[in-house]
Amino acid sequence: MKSIRPLCLLTLALPAAVGAQTITVFNNRAAFEAAMGSFKVVDDFSSGRTFLEVTTNNGTINGAAKWADIARDPEPSTIWATPFGSTAFGGTWDNTVGGVGGGLAFDLDFGGGNIVTVPGTIAGNAPANTFFGFIADQAFFNVRTRQSNSAGNTLQETHTLDDLTVQVTADWQDVRFTQAGTGAWDTAGHWDLVAVPGANQRAFITPTGGSVVSGPAAAASVRQLILGNGTAASRLNLD
Repeated sequence: MKSIRPLCLLTLALPAAVGAQTITVFNNRAAFEAAMGSFKVVDDFSSGRTFLEVTTNNGTINGAAKWADIARDPEPSTIWATPFGSTAFGGTWDNTVGGVGGGLAFDLDFGGGNIVTVPGTIAGNAPANTFFGFIADQAFFNVRTRQSNSAGNTLQETHTLDDLTVQVTADWQDVRFTQAGTGAWDTAGHWDLVAVPGANQRAFITPTGGSVVSGPAAAASVRQLILGNGTAASRLNLD
């Protein structure tokens, strides 16, 4: 496996208690996001890197800025790491890109060798813009994707994923520079969270009209740095 490091539907609420965990499946994004809590990151893959560290056999970000992958069974083909301890994971899926396959299943690693299968799958013919996500009542530390059904010589599930949405802790939230024109990196009020970015965060300098940012004055690290929004240029002047 390779590792990549960064960065009207009916709502189905299907809780299932497996051991000590209860996992609820959602097929509606609005209901999922309403239930998942305050802190989340949505990764549209447009930066060319994933927000989460991912270990994968076949996955990559394609030219359409979507995660393109092939899942097989029984071993997980892709493992998304959530080292902060997440309770929610979901996204917009398309399982028709390579024809009808065996669908997708997910296993959650709660630590200590406790691997639990999510009580729901994405069908092999699930069309574009199919939302599927789940929320657990305890934190999990990675999400393992595999094909759900290899019967009938269906050997793989070719699919894409967009707008991957994951619940994070406060120190993993995205932070955006909001000061128009020019401003200093080290001024907390120039960022939407009123705090300068930390080592686990993606820092976006993408104001609508562009910006010139100076700093930071001392050594600093972020998970990812995204400059410019595709229409207006932004610049970071390192002190």
